[in-house]
Amino acid sequence: MLPPLDTLHVLVIGAGGEGKTTFINHFNPTHLSETASQLSFNGRVIKAEVVNGIPAFSANGEVDAILLFFSCDSVSSLYATQRDYTLLKGRYPIVVVGCKCDLVTDSEVPDAVVKWVEADPELRYYSISNTAGVNLNAPFGALTA
Repeated sequence: MLPPLDTLHVLVIGAGGEGKTTFINHFNPTHLSETASQLSFNGRVIKAEVVNGIPAFSANGEVDAILLFFSCDSVSSLYATQRDYTLLKGRYPIVVVGCKCDLVTDSEVPDAVVKWVEADPELRYYSISNTAGVNLNAPFGALTA
């Protein structure tokens, strides 16, 4: 997906409480919320910067790709992510990450995600669970393949 780079700069965007920091902590346990963190994945150095939403994102820094997070147990989180995806699509490689997939209790969010993925063949989406350790390598794997 991305050309070979010495260091891959990844912006991790989503609203507060959606699992971004916990996700990064899986790869770098010393990561602190709202900071940049360096980690290694599949032999590549990744500099991941966590921000709470697009308003906190400044295109002044170097960005090679974006992980766009939403919470699988919140339809409003999904809708905000769909809006953000529309704003960023075509400017950066994006992987959409549905976090907290282990907390889904109804089908509203999963049904909406299926419709979104079916409507946009370019969309790359992965559902993960930080708590259960489900699918955690997939988002970075999609960017480094």
